Amino acid sequence: MSDAGSTGGNWTLSTRAGGYGNSSNSALFDNYNYDAQGSWSSIYAGWDLTNLDWNFLNFDVAYSRYGGQYSDTLEVLSSTDCGSTWQLLYRKGGDELATVPSITDSLFIPEATQWRTDSADMSAFEGENSIIIAFRNIGHWGQGLYIDNIMLNGSTGVELLPGKNHLSLFPNPVESGTKIFISGQNGSTYTLIIFDANGKQIMLTPVAAGQSVSIDNIAPGNYFYKIFSDQYILNGKLIVVNPR
Repeated sequence: MSDAGSTGGNWTLSTRAGGYGNSSNSALFDNYNYDAQGSWSSIYAGWDLTNLDWNFLNFDVAYSRYGGQYSDTLEVLSSTDCGSTWQLLYRKGGDELATVPSITDSLFIPEATQWRTDSADMSAFEGENSIIIAFRNIGHWGQGLYIDNIMLNGSTGVELLPGKNHLSLFPNPVESGTKIFISGQNGSTYTLIIFDANGKQIMLTPVAAGQSVSIDNIAPGNYFYKIFSDQYILNGKLIVVNPR
């Protein structure tokens, strides 16, 4: 599934606030200055959960309502089929999402005491070799929505912030004849190139953040890939295995 082309605006990197004041960075959707008119925008992360024993996805959130009908919503969704279908794990909006009272005179910038840690139950996905998590803002011209410190039961956190290693390709290893998924900033378009072990280019295709790419014509083996745009580049090794 791809949300490229939606009119929901973009998540950005805030350098003015981080979870509980432990850093100055977090992911921000600025609903105060952008009226998404009910449209949505997502950022993505992917995990291989085969060897993890866990039950919850934890993340820090900060949000203020603007007031009246100007109320925004945060959803967390999961996919185990490269984004073809999504399951809702978490949904909060308005007063339920808010960590402080309404602010109307400027963009909300959270202080250290204005964060909350929320969780989503992930026990149904234990042992999955590939899962995508989407954090989705549904905007109604309200206030700033911040997320930070995304973790699986205290394991190493994942980075969703645009401009901070936000590109990734998964699942990896991947079964031949299936699909790979490109994560990144909503609305961004990249170029994906795959090379064989001898450096010969075997695939070149444009791909949008959140989009899956079929590898039907790639045989099992070891490959190299490059994902890039005008601002970002990611190189890595891709392992294609026989279907189970």
